[in-house]
Amino acid sequence: MDAVRALGVASVAQHTELMVGPDGAITFIESGARPPGMLVAQMYERAFGLNILTLALAANVGGALASVIMPPAVARPPLLQDAFYLVYPRGHGWVTGVRSPPDDLVGRLDMRSHTTKGDWHEGCRSNLDFTTTVLCGGDRDFVDHAYAAMTIFAPVEYAN
Repeated sequence: MDAVRALGVASVAQHTELMVGPDGAITFIESGARPPGMLVAQMYERAFGLNILTLALAANVGGALASVIMPPAVARPPLLQDAFYLVYPRGHGWVTGVRSPPDDLVGRLDMRSHTTKGDWHEGCRSNLDFTTTVLCGGDRDFVDHAYAAMTIFAPVEYAN
C-alpha cells in the first residue's frame, strides 16, 4: 500500500507479470500501475461479472467504486465461474489452413482467428505476433475439459 500512497491516489489498478521457466526459476517481466492487457479484463468479467477496466477508470477519475461494483446477489451472470484465455503464437511459413475448434467446443468458447489462408508468418517475436485467441468461461468441469483440449489444439496449419 505504500506504493499506492506514493502515487497520490486512493485506489489504483496494478498488475505484475512473472514467468516460471522450465527449471522453476522465476523471471520478473513487469509491474505496472494499470490494468492488465490482452484478454485478462474479459476473462475476469466472465469469471466474476465485473469489468476491471470500468473499475480502473472509476478509480482513476476519483469515482466511487461502490457504484460500479454490483454485489453478488444482483450481479448479472456469469458470476464466480472458472475462466481462461489462450493466445496462439505465429509459426513460421505459409498459412495453408485455419481450423475451427473441436466439434464439442463450437459455440461454447470465443475463438477468434487473426490470420487467413495464404498469409506468410515469420514466427513469434513478441506478444503481438499471434494468430488466434480463445476466451472461455463456465463451470469447472467444462473449463477443465476445454482447457485440456485447446492446449493441444493447433488453430493454424503451415507449409514452409
